[in-house]
Amino acid sequence: MLSQFYLCFYVEPFTISIQYFVCTELVMLCLHLSSIFL
Repeated sequence: MLSQFYLCFYVEPFTISIQYFVCTELVMLCLHLSSIFL
């Protein structure tokens, strides 16, 4: 029970940070491409 809680506690922020990183990378890529085309 406790180990499950710890697993959830550690994995959840990790996946959130990965999603955040990927999202920011996509935004930067879009900005970069738009600056090239404009």
